[in-house]
Amino acid sequence: MRLLLIAPELKSDVIRSQQEALMRDIQSSELQAKFLQGAVSRSDVIRELRSGRYDVLMAMTHGYAQGIQLAPGAWLEPQHLASLARFGVSLVVLLACDSNVAGQAVMSNAQVDTICHVAALDSEDAYLIGSLLVQGLADGLTNREAYERARPGNDTEFLFLAAAVPQVAKSAMNESERWLGDHERRLDEHSKRLDAHDTEIATLKRVNTYQLPPIAKADVFFWAVLTIGAGGLLWVLMGGLR
Repeated sequence: MRLLLIAPELKSDVIRSQQEALMRDIQSSELQAKFLQGAVSRSDVIRELRSGRYDVLMAMTHGYAQGIQLAPGAWLEPQHLASLARFGVSLVVLLACDSNVAGQAVMSNAQVDTICHVAALDSEDAYLIGSLLVQGLADGLTNREAYERARPGNDTEFLFLAAAVPQVAKSAMNESERWLGDHERRLDEHSKRLDAHDTEIATLKRVNTYQLPPIAKADVFFWAVLTIGAGGLLWVLMGGLR
């Protein structure tokens, strides 16, 4: 599994230390990861995500209703984040304050599982959730299972927004189900015809048991002729003796 972490410079030593701790935990997991650090630009994020190389997009940064911060004065708006999430990502994790607006936009428009926060978020809590989530994914858990393991007990502010099944996928599933149903019905009809054919063959075999085969009939005719011929020959010989 491949992960892209956005961890820009936010002019806070506390936040920076938590970002570095998260990066160390990611590196110690079995996930393949790349980190965007320092003054991250929108083009940096676009260049990485448009390649389709990543399964998880995680961001540990400031968040507001207008999006997530990349650098002082630079933001990635919810609609742009949703567009980028369409390039192969299966999970978006926003470890950012008030990231539910961006998270909802990602889930609705990109049909991607999204984890976000509905209020102010302490950087230590963000690190803890991110670290435990990464470990759950590295352990092979599903997105939802990893979220449930990482979420603090009784927490109601970290949200898991599950992607709905797209209508195109639903139509494809229904079409597949119909095809399988038709195929099974055809197989059943073919099986019934084979059973009827086997029954007919068995009946014919029982009827023909009492009939001599053509070879047996020819043998009877041959021996009958031979017997008559031998009897006539004997009569002639005996007559000849008198």
